[in-house]
Amino acid sequence: MAIQKQIIDRFGTTHSTAYAMIGEMRLLKTSVELHILIYGSASARSKDNEANIKVPIVEETWVPTDSDYDTYFKDSVLVTDTKSPLKQGYAYIKTQDALFNIDFTTGTTDV
Repeated sequence: MAIQKQIIDRFGTTHSTAYAMIGEMRLLKTSVELHILIYGSASARSKDNEANIKVPIVEETWVPTDSDYDTYFKDSVLVTDTKSPLKQGYAYIKTQDALFNIDFTTGTTDV
């Protein structure tokens, strides 16, 4: 599971098929930490061979606000059969218009 979208990195380089993924998630009682990795492309992530994984162009940890935690990650939300913390993490990311100066509300594709 990941998100693909065009982004411009901090050096001004356009990555037309950047690959954003949650590399690690810490779900705590009243908060969540999302460790997000963005690669220049899916091939830079290289699922098939760990030795071929490139350095991410963005690697940051993000902590959603209290109200976003309540909307996406609270136990009462995750209790349904259709929601998992990881699915909710990606749903949350796609609502952010300035996460690491990237607008994830448009032009995203689930991959």
